[in-house]
Amino acid sequence: YAAGMYKTLFEIDESGNVKFSLALEASPLSIAPSKSDPSTLFVLLDNGTLLRITSGAIKQTHKVSQDSTCIDVNEDGSEVYVGDKKGVVHVCASKDMSEVASLTEYKNEITCVAYHVGSKRLAVTDRHKLFYIYDAEKRTIIGNPMSGHSGAVWKCGWSPSGEYAATASLDFSVTVWHTAATPCQKISLEHIHAGGSSCVAFKDDGWLYTCLLYTSPSPRDGLLSRMPSSA
Repeated sequence: YAAGMYKTLFEIDESGNVKFSLALEASPLSIAPSKSDPSTLFVLLDNGTLLRITSGAIKQTHKVSQDSTCIDVNEDGSEVYVGDKKGVVHVCASKDMSEVASLTEYKNEITCVAYHVGSKRLAVTDRHKLFYIYDAEKRTIIGNPMSGHSGAVWKCGWSPSGEYAATASLDFSVTVWHTAATPCQKISLEHIHAGGSSCVAFKDDGWLYTCLLYTSPSPRDGLLSRMPSSA
C-alpha cells in the first residue's frame, strides 16, 4: 500500500501497478499493515482520524487526536499505537478503535513508533533527538532514553531478531542501537547521505536500508549498510 497526498489511498502491487484507490475524508499521514491479516491495514489521517481498512473497505473509524503523527500495530492486530505532537502514545483497541491506554513518559513531539513482534517492545523517536523503548504489554518504559543524534530523529526500525534498532536523523546520520546490550550500545553511521535521513528498514537477511530526505547528487546516496548476520 502507498498513501497519496490528495485524500486517496492506493494499493500498489509488486510491479508498481495501482490495483485500486480509495477516497478518504482527509489525506493519509501514516500507514501500518496488519501483521496477522494481509487484507487489513490501519491508516492515520492528517485530521487525527484512525481507520481500519479490510479488503479495500473502511470497517472502523475513531478520532484519536488532531495532533497525531504516526502509527504502528502489534503482532495480532489487537492494538494500534498512535504517537502525537505532545509526546503521548495512544493505545487503541483495533476491534472498535477505542483508546484503552496511553504512554506518557516523555513530552516531546513523536515522529515514529515501531513495534517489534518477537519482543513486544515499542520503539519511539522524537524531534528532540531522543530514542526510547516501551514494554508494550506492561505499558512501562524500558531503561533510560537514548541520545546520540544532533538533529531531530525522524524514523526508527527493528532488526528481525529485535537485537538491534536503527534510527534516522536530520543530522545526516543513522545510528544502530544494540538494544540487547546493557547498557544499550550505539554504532553511528555518519554522513551516509549528503542530507538528512528520512527512513530506515531492516530486511530479513540483515541488510539495513536508509532513505535520503533531501535531493542530492552525492555518490553516497543509495549506499546500503550491512549489519552482522545475528541482526
